[in-house]
Amino acid sequence: MVDSSAVRDENWACPNLWRRSEVARLRQLASVFQPLNDCVVQRTRKLVDEGFSPFDALHLALAEAAGVDYFLTTDDGLTRKANSIEGLRVKVVNPKEYVDKEVCQ
Repeated sequence: MVDSSAVRDENWACPNLWRRSEVARLRQLASVFQPLNDCVVQRTRKLVDEGFSPFDALHLALAEAAGVDYFLTTDDGLTRKANSIEGLRVKVVNPKEYVDKEVCQ
């Protein structure tokens, strides 16, 4: 699991205190912290040009920079968009799909 400043900032902005607390607890399990750098910023801009929102693009660029295989999200729109473009270096899937495919095999 990878942590980043984008995850930290998004969690900090969450109005639901229980969710914010749970995400903060889960972030402690991350084995990697992916810092923001020039390459991530450039990749974020390219992903925005592909039609991603700036924050989704940043999350994806950070995941790519960290070298993750999967980016888990419950955002169906993000999943559809990510799976419709070529050149994305991370597979974007719903957590249930990931568990069904990768854990329960």
